[in-house]
Amino acid sequence: MRSYLEVVFPHLQGTGYDITSPATPDYNCIAWVAGDTVRWWWPNPFYYWPQGAPLEETLAAFVQAFATLGFISCDDDTVEPGFEKIALYVNSQGKPRVSKSAFGP
Repeated sequence: MRSYLEVVFPHLQGTGYDITSPATPDYNCIAWVAGDTVRWWWPNPFYYWPQGAPLEETLAAFVQAFATLGFISCDDDTVEPGFEKIALYVNSQGKPRVSKSAFGP
């Protein structure tokens, strides 16, 4: 698994990351960030996608999808105790990807 991840995400090499759970067909990384471990999230008719968010693979659609969960845009990635922040990324083809960081009070 580690070698696969480092091929797909070459900047992981040498960063000391941890694999915290095995891959699963039950949910994807987008669902996990949303706190949903029972269904696959993706903006197409075959998967779950929040009502009110456009059914398209765009950064704007992902921002709106997470807004349905109460997330709001912020100015930077600074750690703020008591807040959970997610980072929305797009790959070289402009397709969104997500990561999550939680910081308790």
